Amino acid sequence: MKQIVRAFALGLFTSSLIIGAVYFFTGNNGNQNNNAAQPSDTEIDVVAEARKQGYFVYNEDMDAKITELENEVARITSEAENETSESTNDETGNITQWIFTIDQGTQLSEIAERLEQYGFISNQTKLIQYLEENQLTRQVQPGEYLLNDQMTIGEIASIITKSPNEE
Repeated sequence: MKQIVRAFALGLFTSSLIIGAVYFFTGNNGNQNNNAAQPSDTEIDVVAEARKQGYFVYNEDMDAKITELENEVARITSEAENETSESTNDETGNITQWIFTIDQGTQLSEIAERLEQYGFISNQTKLIQYLEENQLTRQVQPGEYLLNDQMTIGEIASIITKSPNEE
């Protein structure tokens, strides 16, 4: 048994010496990860070739660009709505008309608050109560609707619960 343990220990020692010698003479002293942050020439070539063939190459900073563009689109949309409402108001005289936009996922309270803010309704809770009493709260559709300040709460509710294509 003693000879088996000695042979095993000698094998471990020999393999350690071989691995150490290979590590020492190859000059690989832990510098493997120094180039990990910068893409190699082959990575750049692969990306260029993929783009040349018509593939889309996703960059990690694109999420920030997408968010920035979405914010810019929302700002431009709101400016366009304001310009449209101002021109509509000038043309009609006493009746104020707006193109009212409801975005996907907008809460009913936000819609009622905006309608009250623009002067279409006098009390947002009345609109919410009307929609709840008539079981229309889940039927409010996203889209653009032409509203004026002469409409009743029932007319406004009827318009915003239809799909925009039905008008």
